[in-house]
Amino acid sequence: ARDPAQSRRMDSSLSVDGLRSDGREIPLEVTLSHLHTRNGIQVVAIIRDVAVKREAALALHQTNQQLQEGMKNLQRRESVLRRLGEMGDMLQSCASEAEAFGVIAKFAEQLFPADSGLLYLTGASRNVLELRARWGPDAGSPPKLFPPTGCWAMRRGRMHVVGDVGARVDCDHIDASSGLSYLCMPLVARGETMGIVHLIETSENRELTEEGRQVALGQKQRLLITMSEQVELALANLRLREALRYQSIRDPLTGLFNRRFLNEWLDRELHRAAREETALALLMLDLDHFRRFNDSFGHDGGDAVLREVSKVLQEELRSGDIACRLGGEEFAVLAPGTTAADAVILAERIRRRVESLLVVANGQSLGSATVSIGIAAFPNDGLAAEHLMRAADQALYSAKGNGRNRVEVALAIAEPVVEAVAP
Repeated sequence: ARDPAQSRRMDSSLSVDGLRSDGREIPLEVTLSHLHTRNGIQVVAIIRDVAVKREAALALHQTNQQLQEGMKNLQRRESVLRRLGEMGDMLQSCASEAEAFGVIAKFAEQLFPADSGLLYLTGASRNVLELRARWGPDAGSPPKLFPPTGCWAMRRGRMHVVGDVGARVDCDHIDASSGLSYLCMPLVARGETMGIVHLIETSENRELTEEGRQVALGQKQRLLITMSEQVELALANLRLREALRYQSIRDPLTGLFNRRFLNEWLDRELHRAAREETALALLMLDLDHFRRFNDSFGHDGGDAVLREVSKVLQEELRSGDIACRLGGEEFAVLAPGTTAADAVILAERIRRRVESLLVVANGQSLGSATVSIGIAAFPNDGLAAEHLMRAADQALYSAKGNGRNRVEVALAIAEPVVEAVAP
């Protein structure tokens, strides 16, 4: 007989499906042990019900997948929030709407990488929407202009969603034959609807279930709302900033630049003229006997005359020339690159146009107006702004003193020279 301590054991296991007494399948793990004993080889079979073990393993696997998917969602959310924050910072730093349009297109393409988008804003007349930015894959040829009534989001003041299933109520500004899903989000700031963000789903998402597509659509809607809030706030701030700047440099009655702008621009243009060795002319204008308009027809009549003279200046000036109202009946024209001789031709043309005006206000003819004009030119009449303005003023006084309704050119006025004294 062999010593039991010298016996050897060989194990093996396998998985099989068994049947319970009620006929239900049950997963089993069968472990076979081969024992070499003094009585020969014996086989011991151990059968275990592993249903609970298998369910626990499956639950662990599913939990792990859910954790991984949750981590991916958190990472995507963090990435989206970071991009939204960057977009907000960039938009607040933009100096103009045109600059903001580029920023919006860049970040919208990152936030909606599979879709196309368009930004429409109302024009100055507010009766038309203009295409100002676009991004993403090509989505056909969208209209550059369309009336606000052509978009349901503009009409209703809230997001309009059109999917690829169910009844479609399409906006007039899209090509309904494409069958693409889209969203229109109105941009509303301070109670004013300034435009829309139009997002087109150029990716079909056919691999998603209907439930998955609804979830994706909801996420896209929330993201579009958040992005639109930043866009409308930034654009409203830019428009307010531009309105304030306009008020600070424009005369409210005539729309011409004011004295403050002239002082800033004259210094800048004088430096440029000196650097590039080019000419520059300054014209000072004053309406003759303007008080009679106010005395005879009231301030409305005087304002009508000022507006008509302002139109003459705007029509006669070249691109690059600047017309300003200095106050009362005084105007100025800054003409970069213009010599004294050319300035005289310009001034005479303005004088004749003003003389031929027939101003009508409230159905009543106010008669004709005349203007006296003084001209000074860089560099002969002054190198600094105050010297050039004084020379033009003196030429204007000369025109007034010589009978009005005429043009006078400044005499060359020597600027004060400060000589250096040796210590």
